[in-house]
Amino acid sequence: MQRWVRNFFWNGDQFKNGSALISWFNCCAPKDQGGLGLKNLAALNSALLLKRSWEVASGLTCSAYFLRDHFIVTGLQPVSYYKKSSVWLGIKALWPKLLLNIRWLVGSGNSISFWKDNWLGEAIVSSCNIDPMYRGFLNDKAQSSSSSLTSSDAYTFLCPPLPTVPWGNCIWHAAIQPRKSLVVWKIIQNRVMTDERLQRMSIQLCSRYYLCRSAPRFIPIVWEPPPSCWIKVNTDGSFSSPNRAGYGAIFRNETSSFIGALSCKVTVNSAIEVELLDVIEAIRVASLKGWNRLWLETDSSLVVHYFKNHNLVPWKYRVSWGNCIHTVKQMAFRVSHTYREGNIVADSLANFGADHVGSHWWDSLPNFLVFSFGHDLSSRVSYCFA
Repeated sequence: MQRWVRNFFWNGDQFKNGSALISWFNCCAPKDQGGLGLKNLAALNSALLLKRSWEVASGLTCSAYFLRDHFIVTGLQPVSYYKKSSVWLGIKALWPKLLLNIRWLVGSGNSISFWKDNWLGEAIVSSCNIDPMYRGFLNDKAQSSSSSLTSSDAYTFLCPPLPTVPWGNCIWHAAIQPRKSLVVWKIIQNRVMTDERLQRMSIQLCSRYYLCRSAPRFIPIVWEPPPSCWIKVNTDGSFSSPNRAGYGAIFRNETSSFIGALSCKVTVNSAIEVELLDVIEAIRVASLKGWNRLWLETDSSLVVHYFKNHNLVPWKYRVSWGNCIHTVKQMAFRVSHTYREGNIVADSLANFGADHVGSHWWDSLPNFLVFSFGHDLSSRVSYCFA
């Protein structure tokens, strides 16, 4: 299971091995310790087995008595020969680790001293002739004298915490798209797939003129109208916080004429949820109005990817997305990605939705869209820096 999770994270396919840039142990660290906050499933399984091992060693239940009678000999040592058991097989692997970290307690253990109490007629600190100057530094107290072991304690023992980092929680702020947070996280870890790193991995790169390698690249962006008899809808979402989020969509025909627009304020936890709700609503409206030749354009590449792989959609939107896919199958439908510079009208609608309560529909062009709509109508060029 953990191998599937790791492969999906690095490669997008649980059955194909991806190129791991960062150790999975660091990925599973909490966010404030520089990780992703994932659970290490192998360590979690071992923690549960370690907890069960402790219950076998110290428990008074029938199952603990049974396992001790069949698999444990004097001094909590396991039997040296094979005994068939599906339960003992997992416990046996953690048993040596358990023996190395358990202690016998006399009473509560609070008033017992290995060095200074009289065990064999004389305190060990005296029989070893330890200088009185150094006796005060002798400490034999265990870090924990609890008689129980929780699964949380076992997991912390198997995955000791890393030092906290000041940027850990900052880059995962709710207002930042997770995709961008992940890029920043890789940059901080110095694990971005740069050309130099690819060359060190013996991967051949395309030839390019050396003097131009540092020159910036500008991509010209022009809004393109749909083909004849088609309707084009541009969608965009706006997310600053769960209480300030909204989406917008604008519908235009082959002459670039305005035929409708919508916006809505929503309460969600991430930017991708806004984008999903926007696309679902835009397709629903198009279906109700009989616009069965629909071209959807969005600046969210992840949403475009969701149309190709429905199983990647967040689980709580699976049903709504499934209904959306069923609707587009009844249409002549296409979906494409554009840069933010080619989606300025939908962006204005999304910002309007985030700032105004409720849902809104316009049959005629609203005043706040005059400039951005005219920009697209006149085929003016915008430039995307890359």
